[in-house]
Amino acid sequence: MKPRTEEQTSGRRGAGCVALKIEVVLGERFNVAKPLLRGVLRYVREHPHWIIRPRIRFEPWLLFGDQMAVPDGILLLRERKMDFSPVRRLGKPVVTFYGDEPDAVMPPVTVDWHAVGRMVAEHFLRRGFRNFAYCGADTSWSRRRAAGFCAAVADAG
Repeated sequence: MKPRTEEQTSGRRGAGCVALKIEVVLGERFNVAKPLLRGVLRYVREHPHWIIRPRIRFEPWLLFGDQMAVPDGILLLRERKMDFSPVRRLGKPVVTFYGDEPDAVMPPVTVDWHAVGRMVAEHFLRRGFRNFAYCGADTSWSRRRAAGFCAAVADAG
């Protein structure tokens, strides 16, 4: 994808804006990345001065070899045990998504799993269910979801 210039954005919403180059690193879990990319593309349609370049992996050497040059920011679907040092060396804003654990170096935008568990229990409570069990995985997000589920059931008595 070639970057748009100011001239190319004239006549469109955002005319006269300098194009923002955003690297979108999706990772290999495309089933998880697909809704994220759909939302980013919807935003880009509404903000034509954004230029995105989707990638599977963050490969810093690819950022400097073409017209895209250095991105203005990075949206990163993080993978487990990911080395963030190449991303941090760019010194650009980074938003990470879907991390299992909050990370002091690159905290993620993620789901409020506790609230999800609470919402599920409240859904069943509103429908009159009175006997509950939670079956989840041995992961941090599942434990947080279970905590919210159990809290809502306990609050209901």
